[in-house]
Amino acid sequence: MFIFYFLLMEKGHSQNILKPQKKSFYFFSLFGAFVALALVSAVVIIAFMGAKMAPQNYLYVLAADVVLFGLCAWWMSVMYRKTEYELGASKLTIRSGTPFSDSSTDIDFDKITELTARLGFWEQMFFKTGSLHVSTGGMGKVVLTNLDSPLENYEKIQDYMRDNGFHLQKDSLVQETRPHVLAVVFELMSYIFAILVFVFYTLVQMGSLENLRKLDLVEFLTENILWVALIVAIVIVLAILRYLDLRKRVYLVFTDAITYEEGFLTKNYSVLPMEKVADTDNRQGLISKIFGLHDIIISSEGSGNQVIFSNMIDGEKMLANIKYLKNSISLGEKNSEITTDDANQNSENASIGYKNIVDREIRYNEHFTANFKMNLKRTFFGAIVAIIFVTIISLVVLFFTGSQGLVILFVILPIIFGNVVAIVMALYTHYKVDVSTIESRFSFLSNRHLTFTVDKITRIDILRNPLDWICGTATVVFASIGSSQRIMFKNISYDENLEKNLLEKVGIYQDENAEKTIGIKFSFAEFIKANLIVVVFISIVVISILVFSSVMVLASQSSKILALLTLIPFIFLGIIFAWEKLAYSPRFYHNAYTEEYIKSFSGVIFRSRTFALFDDIKGLSATKNIATNVGKILFKVAVNPPAFQQQQQNNNQEQQQWSIFSPYIAVNYVENAFEMLDIADEKISRYETIDSSVLHDSHRSLKNSIITGILTIIVVAILNFFILSSAPEGIYITTTIVVFVSIILILWLLSVYFERYRLESQRMIKFSGIFYKTRETILYEKMNFINKNQGILGKICGNGNIEIFTLGADVLDMNLPEIDDYIKVYDTLREQNVIHRKK
Repeated sequence: MFIFYFLLMEKGHSQNILKPQKKSFYFFSLFGAFVALALVSAVVIIAFMGAKMAPQNYLYVLAADVVLFGLCAWWMSVMYRKTEYELGASKLTIRSGTPFSDSSTDIDFDKITELTARLGFWEQMFFKTGSLHVSTGGMGKVVLTNLDSPLENYEKIQDYMRDNGFHLQKDSLVQETRPHVLAVVFELMSYIFAILVFVFYTLVQMGSLENLRKLDLVEFLTENILWVALIVAIVIVLAILRYLDLRKRVYLVFTDAITYEEGFLTKNYSVLPMEKVADTDNRQGLISKIFGLHDIIISSEGSGNQVIFSNMIDGEKMLANIKYLKNSISLGEKNSEITTDDANQNSENASIGYKNIVDREIRYNEHFTANFKMNLKRTFFGAIVAIIFVTIISLVVLFFTGSQGLVILFVILPIIFGNVVAIVMALYTHYKVDVSTIESRFSFLSNRHLTFTVDKITRIDILRNPLDWICGTATVVFASIGSSQRIMFKNISYDENLEKNLLEKVGIYQDENAEKTIGIKFSFAEFIKANLIVVVFISIVVISILVFSSVMVLASQSSKILALLTLIPFIFLGIIFAWEKLAYSPRFYHNAYTEEYIKSFSGVIFRSRTFALFDDIKGLSATKNIATNVGKILFKVAVNPPAFQQQQQNNNQEQQQWSIFSPYIAVNYVENAFEMLDIADEKISRYETIDSSVLHDSHRSLKNSIITGILTIIVVAILNFFILSSAPEGIYITTTIVVFVSIILILWLLSVYFERYRLESQRMIKFSGIFYKTRETILYEKMNFINKNQGILGKICGNGNIEIFTLGADVLDMNLPEIDDYIKVYDTLREQNVIHRKK
């Protein structure tokens, strides 16, 4: 009855509403549940076979399987009913849910960075369905599963993308390439080798290796000829399928897109609009370099949006073609087509006659080009200083420890080896500033060629230390919206004119006369307020020492020692204050802004000069210290942090703000922090003033947190009662734990109570904080994706969550949880987003 109901065909959908095919959806959803239940049942039966399980117990297992499978089928039926994909004029809306949750995601067509149609072998064979994978700049990848006519829908979404600004005609092919046959053979050999390693490892783990040595191979093959033939046949079939799969790869570069097709049984068809291509990377290992093979990595806006074209024979040609095409559409005159004269001078230009309407309008210095190498004096000087320092430390250690200190060699050798590597890097690394690209290339035993297009570079850092001052060098770091990597021009010769040219290359034209300084107010009182938690901790330590010294019967000498110990935390605090007093002085700390950009200079010994255009600031956050108007502002730059930082981006802002890999530019001890926040939003939005008219006010509901807190207290109390009830002081321990959890719950409820959301005419503001008040803002025009969802607790309490993503890394930029009127807030956000993006 279940199966008959689930396999009914869905009818009557609008032409612009896509739903998964019912048969395909249920089969692949329930097949996994069926296999899992079968495996669990088999394990249960095998585990109880030794206990002579009664026959009726088998019926119980079967009945449990039927019930669980029925629940899975019901769950999938609800998921199917709630899953649909709506193709609107400017956006793709994805709705989904479970029996206890609902979710809705809007993806604007002009934010798509890659579109892939995947035709699974079994799915195509039995149901003629497939899936579409939509990658975006800022929210990662979403999948439209089990669709009828996947290739037709693949083309349909491309039509919507054209209607929303992409060219995507694919009418002029520039290059067609495939993986080289030799590379396919190499990859196939590695595939077979991996199988052999797995077999060998399995034999070792089973303790059969010694028996294998004593085995008469001929006799074994003769006795097990059928099994051996079967295994060999399977390996040969897998190898052939793998070979055909690799040979089916085709990479095509058009004037307005990059496409690729791959797969023999399971087929993939992908398209990357040229407008969204951000960076390219050419990698060659030693073996690949010997045979002239390249792995080309093409990155689009957003983290993780990478396509790898493996084992190509003409990789550098592809890089050159992509660079040429990016020059034509990103840095050409935006308001004119390519002229007839240009077409006559270069026949390829005739086919690149469209303007990049989805990119921002920024002036780039197209005339400055240069080549750089690492300054050898700086590199050798740094290596020698490091080796001398390590040698002195090693001699001191050996002098005091004798022969036991030889263990220091294990530290010295890696340092020496690292300096040798640094010297090799200096000799064989080249940096290039081209018309539209920033490039870094290393070519020695291996090859690495990383390229950023200048219109995707969002932040530039210039780093100097005492060795740089002596040698007249600097390290320049470029961050791109399309890559979690950084291009670093390490130890290059530096002067102010070079800084000016590099900044203008990425669209930053310094004008010191137009700059306005961000006011900094640093004093002992502000230092204490900003570091109140540290001060409280030190106070607790001191009080503890004093109490300990007063209750212990100690000699006068010991009392004096303890009294001196109480001074150590204050001395430590004083040293920190003195250092920060120097670090935040006008000589070493300077922050300023113009109508176009923000810059931040910091550091006493290790100096950093950071620049970013306001166009590349995607959001702001200001935190005001206790009982003052002084605080900290974080400018959130649209860059991708490394993968290991992405999950921590929202939670560890304090730790990330000082890193060159950070997506933040932090300005501390800002006077009138909230007023400066409004000024920064004005510069980002290009409005003369920020209109603070309130469209809607909302807040975070307390109901969810109260229910969660009460349940937590009950669970903690019950667990502690059963665990500690046998102990004489168990009731006291349980009471203490419950009281401690209750205090944490009260603080949590207070933080929830103070969390409010305001929708103004031009921006969204999130207020939070009990003692340290925080305001986070995102302009409507900067919002790329707005999602709404409702979990089981939200359904009970009648509220839901809203998630806001901006351009850059695929992490959440603003979370608005547990809002009673979340649908109204969501609709207002969407409406304002559309209005301001049109402006």
